[in-house]
Amino acid sequence: MVIDDNGIPTALYTGNVSGHEEAYGMLARSRDEFLTWEKKMVMHNDQRPSASSPVHWDAQIWKGDSVWYQLTGGAENGKGAAQIWSSPDLEKWTYQKAIYSGDPGNYWELPYLIPFGEKNALFVGKGNPYWIGEYDPTALTFTPDKDQPQSIDN
Repeated sequence: MVIDDNGIPTALYTGNVSGHEEAYGMLARSRDEFLTWEKKMVMHNDQRPSASSPVHWDAQIWKGDSVWYQLTGGAENGKGAAQIWSSPDLEKWTYQKAIYSGDPGNYWELPYLIPFGEKNALFVGKGNPYWIGEYDPTALTFTPDKDQPQSIDN
């Protein structure tokens, strides 16, 4: 959940119809201190980056300058991927690219990009692999210091 540009609590979530086969990006806003929510679809299933990547799945949302971003899970070329989308208003979303893809797995869930001193940490779910590296907000890329992920279990 985020607070939108007008100070309104706003949530983006997955409208899941049939597993990864059909999913939608849904937006909900509460104008009465979380008592009720106005919902609407803001990402249609037809916007999928690929057949193996839904439009919205386990997103992290943040604002950079005047643009909203969300990082979603997915796949690219048979490998797991953290994919970035942009929006001027939390309603009109445009797929940009995968900021990083690789092993482990052929599908990533729960991607999070977290500033970590002068570096960034990219975490993904399912076993909790992570990479330390550099995020370039202009190029929308994450470059890990090492290709091999680390694990919280190590």
